[in-house]
Amino acid sequence: MAKTFAELLNDIQQELQDTTPTYYTDAEVTVQLPEAIIEVSEYKPRKVMETFELETRTGAATSSTSGALIDGDESQFRSSDVNKVIFNTTDRTWAIVTAYVSATQLTLSKDIMASGEKYEMFNQDCWDNKQIYLGDVEDYVGPDHGVVTVEFRTNRSPRELRNFTVEGNILTVDFEFTPVDSKSANLDSREVEVYVWINKRHQVSQMTDLALAVDLPGDSYAAGTTTIHVDSTADETMEEDTEFTVAGLRGVYKLTQATTFATNEGDITFWPPLESAIDDDDVVTVKGSTLDRSLERMVIELCAGRCAMSKASKYLQRIETAITSISNVTTALGLAAAKTLRQVTDLASARTALGLAPGLLIEANSEIDKMAAEVTQAIATLDTARALINTVTVGGIDVPRQYADQVSRELDSSRGALETARGFLAQAASEGPLASSYVDLGTGELQGAASSVANAIGFLQKITSDLAIADRAPTVTRWGRDKVRDVLGQLQRGLPPKQRFYYPKD
Repeated sequence: MAKTFAELLNDIQQELQDTTPTYYTDAEVTVQLPEAIIEVSEYKPRKVMETFELETRTGAATSSTSGALIDGDESQFRSSDVNKVIFNTTDRTWAIVTAYVSATQLTLSKDIMASGEKYEMFNQDCWDNKQIYLGDVEDYVGPDHGVVTVEFRTNRSPRELRNFTVEGNILTVDFEFTPVDSKSANLDSREVEVYVWINKRHQVSQMTDLALAVDLPGDSYAAGTTTIHVDSTADETMEEDTEFTVAGLRGVYKLTQATTFATNEGDITFWPPLESAIDDDDVVTVKGSTLDRSLERMVIELCAGRCAMSKASKYLQRIETAITSISNVTTALGLAAAKTLRQVTDLASARTALGLAPGLLIEANSEIDKMAAEVTQAIATLDTARALINTVTVGGIDVPRQYADQVSRELDSSRGALETARGFLAQAASEGPLASSYVDLGTGELQGAASSVANAIGFLQKITSDLAIADRAPTVTRWGRDKVRDVLGQLQRGLPPKQRFYYPKD
């Protein structure tokens, strides 16, 4: 049984030795896995048969209505005729079908049809009844829109394989006879049916519920319908290009746009149109995987290699982080240098403060000497005054008092010198704590510088760690590159030789 998307996811993470997962998350691998499937498909596509029909209906307008084609004789129009080409063979003019009105009327992009004028109908974007529009096939692989084999007319023995050419979205089948008119009245489907084998991408659906059911608003969906309502599904997304089958119908249908289901139901739009009518509760089966066992192994290894290579940018980010850390180191060392310079300044200030103290002491000593001289002079004056006090009015009656005043002045002078000396001594004493304060500031700056240096060392250690991790990038990417090279080598060796066959045109 083919592996589910979730199982492939687990196998890839196992290949990467990250089953937790921690480094290669489900979201990351889910991005890489579809790309790996596409890459494997480019070498080993699946060959799918698609059924197309040549458009060869002809007729004549039975009424002149502006911007419309009315053919009441044939009643051959279908809802799937929108976008097909109408060629007025009478006037040789062209128009596109823009709307289906009824089996007898179509709305046209231009007013080209008048009553009695004949017309031919061709497939979308085509200009010949031997052509098929391939624009709805988007998951093809390789040149020629992926077309490798064309069979027309179908179900014959021997098989009628045909040469072909592809121009853009148009496939031209190479035969030299005129195909039958594809009007319903005389149609054997094998006469206009074309089997086209196309190389396509492999698919692995991410859906968990692969069994849906048709949910009809009425009795049935008619043949030619391209949108139906389904239920009995989980609330999940059905991706574009998902393939499915409908019970009772031939062929495979492909989703043309993604659909997210809500409350277990939703609309799905697909191609090709329904081959025939379907009923309520008909089973719709989603294809889980188109990979075989060998391709599953290649997808797992290729995806693991791509995931490993994608991690190279993560290691480059570590280098960017290291560069940022280098800037942080520079900043931290700059702070350390600034703090160290401030410490030098503080110590110089301390030395200056300490250098002032000796000078202040000298000044104090000088003032003390002055004080001593004044005191000595006062003593001498007092001695003279003492002698005169015992002498009757020598020098006048006021002489002793004058001597006393002189002594008082001399003592005041000595007191002033003493206060000055005390001031010098106090200033000298204050220079010591100031110097100590500067020393304390310097010590703090040094501690701050040491902290900044420690920060710088931490950043350097982080740089070393980041660069050591970055050094592992070549090892990881080399492992991934080797995986990819081995898988691609196996795929290339399995490519078939290019061949071209030529078939009869009758």
